[in-house]
Amino acid sequence: MEEVLKRLNINPVSFDERKALINLSTTEIKLLEAIHKPLYAYENELIHAFYQHLLKFDHASKMLHDVNLMSKLQETQKLYFRKLTAGDYGFDYAQDRIRVGIAHQRVGLTPQWYIGAYGVYLDLVCKFVSVILNSDTERIEPTLTALYKVALLDITLAFDAYMYASHQTLEQSRQQISDKYDFQIRTSNAIAKIQRAFILNESYDSALSLLLNELIALTDSQFGLIGEVREDSQLRPYLKVSVLTNISWDHETRELYERSKADGLEFHNHHNLLGEVLTTGQAVISNNPQDDSRTGGTPHGHPKLSSFLGLPIKHNGKLIGMVGLANAANGYEQSDVEKLNPILETLESLSEAREIKNKLALTLEENARLALVATQTVNGVMILDCDYNITWCNAGFERISGYSLEELAGQSPWATLTGPQTNSFDLLKLQKAVAKRKSIEIELLKYRKSGETFWSRISCNPTFNELGEHSGYISVELDITQERLRQDELTSFKSVVDQIADAVLFFDAETLDILYANLATQRQLGRSWAMLQIMKPYEFKPSYDAQSFDRLLKPLKMGEMELLHFVTQHRKGDGNIYPAEISMQIVQTAFNQKVVVNIIRDISAQLDYERLKSENEKRLVNLLHKSEDAMGIIRPDFVITDCNDAAAKLFGLSDRKALIGLSPIQFSPLNQGKNNSKELTKVLLNKASTEGYQRFEWLHITKQGQHIPIEVTLTPVIYLGQNAIQVIWRDLSDIKAKEHRIKQLAFFDELTGLANKNLFSDRVKYLLKIAERHQYTIAIVYIDLVNLEDINETMGYEAGDAVIQAVGRRLAKTIRGADTLVRCIFENEDCQTLPIVNDIDREFDSLARLNSDVFALAAVISNPNAASIMVNRLQQALAEPLETLEGEVSINARAGIALYPQDADTFDAITRGANIALNMAKESGLPSCYFNIEVGERIQKKSIISKQLERTLLSYPDNLRIVLQPQVCLKTHKLVGAEVLVRWRDEELGEVSPGSFIPIAEERGLINKLTHLVLERVIELKRSWQKKEVFSQENLRFKLALNISAKSFDDESAIYGFLTLIELAGLEPNDFELELTETGLMRDPDKAISTLNMIRSKGFAIAIDDFGMGHSSLSYLKNINADVLKIDMHFIKSILEDEKNLAIVKTIISTAKIFGLKTLAEGIETQEIATLLAELGCDWGQGYYFDKPLSIEQFEKLLLSYKREY
Repeated sequence: MEEVLKRLNINPVSFDERKALINLSTTEIKLLEAIHKPLYAYENELIHAFYQHLLKFDHASKMLHDVNLMSKLQETQKLYFRKLTAGDYGFDYAQDRIRVGIAHQRVGLTPQWYIGAYGVYLDLVCKFVSVILNSDTERIEPTLTALYKVALLDITLAFDAYMYASHQTLEQSRQQISDKYDFQIRTSNAIAKIQRAFILNESYDSALSLLLNELIALTDSQFGLIGEVREDSQLRPYLKVSVLTNISWDHETRELYERSKADGLEFHNHHNLLGEVLTTGQAVISNNPQDDSRTGGTPHGHPKLSSFLGLPIKHNGKLIGMVGLANAANGYEQSDVEKLNPILETLESLSEAREIKNKLALTLEENARLALVATQTVNGVMILDCDYNITWCNAGFERISGYSLEELAGQSPWATLTGPQTNSFDLLKLQKAVAKRKSIEIELLKYRKSGETFWSRISCNPTFNELGEHSGYISVELDITQERLRQDELTSFKSVVDQIADAVLFFDAETLDILYANLATQRQLGRSWAMLQIMKPYEFKPSYDAQSFDRLLKPLKMGEMELLHFVTQHRKGDGNIYPAEISMQIVQTAFNQKVVVNIIRDISAQLDYERLKSENEKRLVNLLHKSEDAMGIIRPDFVITDCNDAAAKLFGLSDRKALIGLSPIQFSPLNQGKNNSKELTKVLLNKASTEGYQRFEWLHITKQGQHIPIEVTLTPVIYLGQNAIQVIWRDLSDIKAKEHRIKQLAFFDELTGLANKNLFSDRVKYLLKIAERHQYTIAIVYIDLVNLEDINETMGYEAGDAVIQAVGRRLAKTIRGADTLVRCIFENEDCQTLPIVNDIDREFDSLARLNSDVFALAAVISNPNAASIMVNRLQQALAEPLETLEGEVSINARAGIALYPQDADTFDAITRGANIALNMAKESGLPSCYFNIEVGERIQKKSIISKQLERTLLSYPDNLRIVLQPQVCLKTHKLVGAEVLVRWRDEELGEVSPGSFIPIAEERGLINKLTHLVLERVIELKRSWQKKEVFSQENLRFKLALNISAKSFDDESAIYGFLTLIELAGLEPNDFELELTETGLMRDPDKAISTLNMIRSKGFAIAIDDFGMGHSSLSYLKNINADVLKIDMHFIKSILEDEKNLAIVKTIISTAKIFGLKTLAEGIETQEIATLLAELGCDWGQGYYFDKPLSIEQFEKLLLSYKREY
């Protein structure tokens, strides 16, 4: 600081002069002291506003982006601003301001930023001074004047500091540029010396020595080394020193130095500064080696190491050497590494150039050796120029091609030595390799001068001169024509042998080398061709070695035997042993080579077959005599050669020997069905012999003459070395009896012995086919025993069963049937003659019992009227008392009749019609009813609607929707409620009327599910209205009327579930009205009143729907705790014309008023009716006059209308 103040000529005297020049008086200093501490209260606000202003500028925001830095600067700024008003403006103040100014210049703040900052400070502080002195405004102006003077004093000091710091920076920059320029000149001179030394063919080590001296001089180092990086046997890097400063200090180190000049020192230690460079490949700087853990120490007597610089030398990213420098006077810096980079790059280039020189020298030596070989080898050698024209060939090539050197010189081998049969693909492959200057080995068909073709194995390589430039090609060629001919012969032979399933192996008779093995051999032995090529044939024959195998082959080789055939064992590649049948024969090739053709057959399967066959024969004999089943062996001539005792017993013989020698035909009837037994036996035995296993049923005759059904199985076998048939006889008598019993149970009613439902179905279906063919009329009659249930309850089920049996007998006796037709239908025989309609007197029938109290009759009738006569006769027969163990019993019967083809043409349709007719008879109380199509269609449609509704509720509930029909006050015509109605559009049925599907839902037990679904939709709708802001409380002040079915009302748990659903949804009960029909309430009035009270207790309103249509009495109406009576539309529609209906409506309205109930008229369609009802005192109404049932969207528009009047 003293140097700075001296340069700026600032001392206590000159600083006082500066204060005097700006006329800073003692009075002004006191004014500043007076506001000094009060300003503390505004410091944070001042500092915050000051920095907010600075951050508006990019330069300042970049400098102050660090929050911690800005916080520190703000604290420093507080102290700086405080000193401006502290009143202490002595020489220490000047020194502090100079120091701050220099610091600001070094961080990059220019004078304009310094002045700007003061401007902001003064602008802000003036406001705070005005606030502090607001009670003494006369002091504001002189105080601010004093503050401006101190600010000017500060600014002049800052400018002086900026001038000094800028001058110093310029001086440093000038010196750095000068030093850098000097170093670059010295570096360039050093590089020039090194390159000149290398170019003048001095040794590489000499150039390195010169380079080391230059590096030592440039870095002011005391000593150094340069070496190559190599790898030891474990691929670890070590340093081989090329040049080294002589720092020897005794006799031993001097001798070491001299040896190193010849052999080079090696450094393998990685735990020192040199090793750090070797392992990291990075520059290493150490300016205090004594305390550096990487140093690793130095030998005793070694000059002290005060600093070290290790520089890696790289080529293509790989570490190839390093430079080590030590003991620079001022140590080493990273900038030294950067400055020395040009010299290191030069060293990299020198290393690359040396490598090229070495390669050229090796190439020249190799070319000389090749020239010597080329002149002396028997192979053909050609030397070609860069364009692949022949410049020279040896005598060997002249002999192969038939051309002389003079004829070939300058010629292209493509044109001279190739022809039509040369493979164009192989030729192109050779040409591409030549074009790319790549080595290639290839076999090519060429032409001699005589036009004869020959095969040449070519090895072509590019050549280079001592400068590394491409100089041409050298091609070495070998005539392999004979070898190719042998290969072609062998290939053609192999192609045939490869198709053979047996293993075929060729081997040389003398050397035992394997020459060929087909694919079957490789598979059988489990060895690849590559493995077999290095083996001898005896190596996979465990029973032989080299000597024994030679003895085996000797008769063949001596000509004593033409074929050698034997069985031995072979070993597979996986070590498994298998038996093999061997055939060997010697053949002599065209080249006088003796080759053994060895055929090997794996006989494992054959031996296994023989073994299994023997075991099976033993097992078969054992099975035959020990089996409990009847078994025998039959020869191809149908004679039994052996059998067991069970077989003799089956045919009624005392001993099995009595059966041996006989034929099964002798125990057979003449015919088996339509086929002759003898002829059929021949056919079946032949099929068993040729096709295998046969199974069939056969009728045999025992010795006692008994016919028994038998299941026969025939299996071809080898028995005692001969082809035979194994036969097993199985008695089917018990099985047939059981089958008959099962058939009885499956097709006959166990109680009555009549046909059951299954047999009746089969008979009628068959009867309908006959009827269609012969145009018969068929009557299907269902007969129901009306009072059978009463008999069961009063007399017991045993008596009931006795009645059913008696009815069955009575019906069977009464009906006149045709046995022929029944047999045809049941047994499905080929009926040659069927009765025709003209032969039928009255009926032709099939009687059955379908279930406990229903019998059925299928009758062929001559005309429709005959059905009535038949039914009347049956009912008359059943009207007579039946005799049972309990006494006489009378039975009542009703019948349902359906006719074919008048009513239906299929079994399902006509039986369904008969059932419907029976139900009609029971419902109407008539003795019998005929089915008609309209009733059937209605019932069928009802069934379809039921199924579709159940399917919709389960899987497609979205097909059901709710609509709302407004309910209106008849006096004000304002909306008071809406009845919730359900609509259904089915994908198959279309729009289905509620009058159709709701009664079906009640009948089929679906009404609770439907009501639950409607409730869920209504709850969802009500909650959505509550959430929509467009609907006010006024809009939603009406009740939603929900219809509750009488079926649901009978089920208290269902009603409770509906109410709970509403409560759990968080909705108010008084927003809902539950509508119950008058008829539903009157089914059990007492229970209804109890349920209604429960509903009212939960806060729900109650309306009685369709009032006037039921049979309620005033006494019950008095006790029904309802809110509204709904007058049925039946009375309303004709009220203007029908005085009786008018009287009924007046009575209902009067009655409602007596009991304090509101009235609502349904079905209002005209204004006249609405006016009349209002005059009569009816409260509310609904109908198409006001609105039809509306969709949710339409109803919401109504709610949003301001009037909501009609």
